[in-house]
Amino acid sequence: MEQALFDPSRMAGSAGQIPPLARSTRSYVTVPAVLDEIPPANGRNPIQNELTPQPYVPLVLFHVILVLSGATVSRPERALSALVREQHQVFSARQASRLGIGSTTLSRWVGSGRIDAEGNGVYRMAGSPPTWEGSLMALTLQTGGAASHRSAARLRGFDTYQRDTRVEVTVAHGRGSAIPSGTVHQTRAQELMEVDLVRGIPCVAPSRVLVDLAAVVNIRRLSHAVDDLRRDRLAPDDDLRAAAMLHLRRGRPGMAMLHAVLARELGTEVTDSTFEYLVLRLFRDAGLLDPVVHHRVYDDSGEFIAEVDLAYPHVKVAVELDSKLHHFNHVSFERDPRKRIRMAQAGWFVVPVTWQFAHADPAGLVRTVRDAIARQTTVLIALGELPRPA
Repeated sequence: MEQALFDPSRMAGSAGQIPPLARSTRSYVTVPAVLDEIPPANGRNPIQNELTPQPYVPLVLFHVILVLSGATVSRPERALSALVREQHQVFSARQASRLGIGSTTLSRWVGSGRIDAEGNGVYRMAGSPPTWEGSLMALTLQTGGAASHRSAARLRGFDTYQRDTRVEVTVAHGRGSAIPSGTVHQTRAQELMEVDLVRGIPCVAPSRVLVDLAAVVNIRRLSHAVDDLRRDRLAPDDDLRAAAMLHLRRGRPGMAMLHAVLARELGTEVTDSTFEYLVLRLFRDAGLLDPVVHHRVYDDSGEFIAEVDLAYPHVKVAVELDSKLHHFNHVSFERDPRKRIRMAQAGWFVVPVTWQFAHADPAGLVRTVRDAIARQTTVLIALGELPRPA
């Protein structure tokens, strides 16, 4: 069976796509798992949220009626009660099945008015007042997606979107279907879509919210969203830069506008460590081999030539990250050209990269490095320094 992009009935423990490069203190999961395992004996779900809503009166009355009628509340029903408290009074047939409540029981409950069918295998506790959060939770259960775009902005507390009543989720490409109650977006870059739980609802990461908004709002509203995110410190600036760079390489709509907003809000200069981190993220996302960081280059006689920022030593390709801070000064102006001449004499190909190049044209940077590796491979095979492919 095909796995949903985000099944809120599962919660994974791993954090992030690329642990060696992870810099955010927040933990995200990209392939989530169970939120709704059968709770412990005390009836509480293992994952509690400080904003968890209290039980609605209709749910309490449901159990009172059962007790007065002489019926007993089974363990699966207690587990379901705990689950719907976490999920804004909605649940899916799949979740109920995991708790031991089958389709026949659900049909009987619908017929008796205990629950209401929301469609696509999702149910709501009868008598519970409709809420925006409940509608959003229901849509994530119906589609296997995660709250995104304006819904994610509202859920994460962006001031500009607190009155937006739209219900939007994103799913993997090809899984979208028409749901009357909301909008279902599709993504081809599922691996870039980090998700966590906000008030019990699957929601895309803060930096991804900006990527989504850039495709559907104007520059003024996008600027306000960046202000909200930074004011509340929902994500470090490096995460925002990385999200814009990685999605720009994929050709996602609105990325040029997001790039312009971030350049204005964050500035056009970055530290060397940030520059290096973002380029490494870009290379890995593009499927390039991980380069060696701070590689020391020697000539044939063993004399030291230079230490380069990133290198592919097996094909003698170096990537030099030229920041204004450390490379556009008198000493570097005189030293760098001589260093690169000596590297060329030793058979190395150097790719100089500025921040503007990397951030504005990440696809062009990846293409340049990939072409350099292919060119050097051909040259070194011709010189006999690399074996010919079998």
